[in-house]
Amino acid sequence: MKKAVFKNDMFYTFLIIILGLLIIWNINALISGRLVAMISILIQSTLLILVILKHEKTKIGINIWTIWLIIGASLSIFGKTLKLISEEEIGPILEGVIENIILLLIAYVIYSYNKSSVKIEFVESNDTEELN
Repeated sequence: MKKAVFKNDMFYTFLIIILGLLIIWNINALISGRLVAMISILIQSTLLILVILKHEKTKIGINIWTIWLIIGASLSIFGKTLKLISEEEIGPILEGVIENIILLLIAYVIYSYNKSSVKIEFVESNDTEELN
């Protein structure tokens, strides 16, 4: 049976905490009336389950999710930067740019660690050992 093996336990814990916090943040957004947050909750919940179960599709799921975050945050930074250039009030827009830069950095760190510390390996099932 193939399983995701996390070579770095701190990354595994960090990933679970980040996904949990993002799910809570998106539930708050959903309660506030942003129905699009339901998509994020569904994706992040699925990914959290894959990570906890150490499913063989965990590594590719994390890659797709982080690439999606990197693309989204980059486009948002680009759009808000254009808006910053054209408007006089920079406070709320600058706050959004900073949030997206932080999201971009976190996504890049997760992508890098996923690439280097998560391996898909064949792991023998414990069920056969218990029968003997």
